[in-house]
This record gives sequence, structure tokens and C-alpha cells, in this order.
Amino acid sequence: MLSGGEGVVGALVELVEIDSGFESAFEAAVGASMAAVVVEGRRAAKNALGRLRSQGAAGAVLPAPEDPTASPGLPEVPADAEFLRPHVRTRRGTGGSLDAVLDAVLGSAVAVEGWERAIDLALDRPDLVVVTTEGDRFARSGWRARSSTRLVTVSAVEESESRAALADADAAAKAEGLERLRATLEEARSAAIRATRELDRNLAESASLEAELSRILNDRRRRETELDDVRRTHNEVAESAAAEERVLAEYEGSLPGLEAGFAEAGQRAEDAVVGRRELEAHDGAVERLGLPAAAR
Repeated sequence: MLSGGEGVVGALVELVEIDSGFESAFEAAVGASMAAVVVEGRRAAKNALGRLRSQGAAGAVLPAPEDPTASPGLPEVPADAEFLRPHVRTRRGTGGSLDAVLDAVLGSAVAVEGWERAIDLALDRPDLVVVTTEGDRFARSGWRARSSTRLVTVSAVEESESRAALADADAAAKAEGLERLRATLEEARSAAIRATRELDRNLAESASLEAELSRILNDRRRRETELDDVRRTHNEVAESAAAEERVLAEYEGSLPGLEAGFAEAGQRAEDAVVGRRELEAHDGAVERLGLPAAAR
């Protein structure tokens, strides 16, 4: 409603960064100023309130001190109490007068552990605004138990958005990695299927080769058996040939005697032929002479 006006810096909750764990303590310490709009200068503060009144709207305005360097000193506090101001910072680019606003709003705010200790300190030191990290608030203006809501600042939203963006990027990277793993797994499965098929082919080829080797070995044994038979036959033929050579040698040894006998027999045959021819010639002569058969 007041945004964009002259001297308007912005809503307090949008201009600060709070240490983790101190959000509820900050909300308890600033109270109604949480929703206040920070403005710079007296004139800007008057204009902002005038706009709210003219529009009949409710709202709070936090005017920045005209002299931001004049910040009040911090009071002395017990050792177990911690000033809240160091845990709250202005967002980048919004320093200067806003730091002075935070000094004014949180200058007397301290945080302690436990609501019972906070009550004791608030009673002992009414000049302090005592809060707990759970959001309890104890001050001169009244006591309040912790709020059921949790403060959400712009910086917290931005941090959450940043974490969400990082988570989204991480999720996207993991999803991409998962897709790569799935692709790798699918490729590995395909490779395993190919390897299984190749193994089946190799086993089939191995079985075929074993069958062929068995056939070759059987054929080799058969041929070795046939070769043994051939060798035995060769030995038998060699022995027979040797025997025949021995007989032939005997024949050749007796051949001269046989040839001489043949020659003698031939001579006798020739002599017999000559004698027969002479006898036939004699018989013919007797016949021509007409001699009786006894004279022959």
C-alpha cells in the first residue's frame, strides 16, 4: 500500500537477514514492528502516515533516525543473556539508515535459554526486552508466550528458493545421471544378450568341431587299421616273393644241367630221326627190288 512512495525503503521483514534459529526470537522482539514499513526522513514518515489515514487503512511506520550514526549504547547484561542485534543484519544494498532502525528496535533485546530464566531476567531488568529462541517475549509492556507461527523473511524465502533451485538442479543432475545409468544398463543388457547369443553360437560351433574331430579320429583309426592290414599284406607278399626268388634261384641253379640234358635229348632225337630216315630208305629199296618181307 505504501510501496513506491517517496522515502519508503520497504517492509522490515523484507529488509533483514536473520541467523538460523533466531527467527522466532526476532519476531518476538520487534512485535508489531514486524509488519512496519521503514521510511527515511521525517517528511517521508509524515507522508506515509497521511496516506494510511486518508485511505482508512491500518499500518505501522518505522522512521529511520535522521542521524544514523547516533546509535544508543548497549546496556550491561548478565553472562547468560545474548544481545539479539548481532544475529540480525540488513540485506545487501539496504544498509545505512536501516542499520540505525535495527539498532533502535533491537537495542534492548536479549535472548536467553528457557522461559523461566527469561521471566527472572525481565523482572530484574525492566529496561530489557527478554526473548527466547522459541518466541517467548517478556518486557515492561507485557509478557507473551511463544508464537504458533514462524517468521518467514524475504531472505529466508530466497534461501529456500536457492535451496530449492539447488535441489532441483541436483534432482535434474541425478535424473540425468539416472537416465545415463539406465542407458548404460540397457546397453549392458543388450551386450549381455549379444554375448549370450555369441556364446550359444560358439558352443554350437564347438560341438560341431568336436563331432568333426571325433569323425576325423575315427577315420584316422580306420585308416591306421587299413594301413596295418596293408603292411601285413605287404610283408606276406614280400615273404612270398622271397620264397619265389629262392625257388627261381634253385631253378636257375639247375638250368645248366637241364640245358645239357635238353641238348643231349635233342641229339638223340636227331639221331633217331636220321636212323628212321635210313630205315625208311632201306625199306623202300627192298620194296622196289621185290624182295620178300623177311629179307627186309
